[in-house]
Amino acid sequence: MKLFLKQNFKKVKQLVAFLIIAFSINAKAQTLFTLSGKVVDGNQPIPGASILIKGTSNGTTSDLHGNFKFQLQKGNYTLVVSVISNPKEITVNLNKNLSITINMADSFVNLEEVLVNAVRVKESSPVTHSNITKKELAKRNLGQDIPILLNYLPSVVTTSDAGAGVGYTGIRVRGSDATRVNVTINGIPYNDAESQGTYWVNLPDFASSTQS
Repeated sequence: MKLFLKQNFKKVKQLVAFLIIAFSINAKAQTLFTLSGKVVDGNQPIPGASILIKGTSNGTTSDLHGNFKFQLQKGNYTLVVSVISNPKEITVNLNKNLSITINMADSFVNLEEVLVNAVRVKESSPVTHSNITKKELAKRNLGQDIPILLNYLPSVVTTSDAGAGVGYTGIRVRGSDATRVNVTINGIPYNDAESQGTYWVNLPDFASSTQS
């Protein structure tokens, strides 16, 4: 009986030792380290930066102060950092808690100013528009202001304070009043800089000098 207990106790002891070793190895393999960092542009933090661990779906974004954090196992990782620009890759060897600073200053590209403007549609422009020829203007011109000559066009409504089509006249296009209708003469805006209105009273019989 004593021999039986002694043999079984020895086996139990060996089993417990094996389990302790296995648990230790597994615990060591599952140890997580903290990889934290800050994304900056020079000395300024960058919020909303995208940080992705390359080759995985594990990612995050930097907070208001440019900070981010991952919980990862020991190993080598490549971080792909993007801020509306060419992504920047950072390789780290994680074997302990690590804090890094990622400076995106050299990943930004300064571009020259690009100015896009347009004041008149062309026949090929994909928008609804009406083009009035010089012949049509001459046919309808009886000395009225330009708005009155355009009154027959679709979605155009004109007004005249004097009722005769001269003086203080106004134009509405698709319900927008005169302050929201852009008027250009040879590409130069005619709308008043302060009120945004157009004063046709200052252009008497202007239609006689207009080609289209």
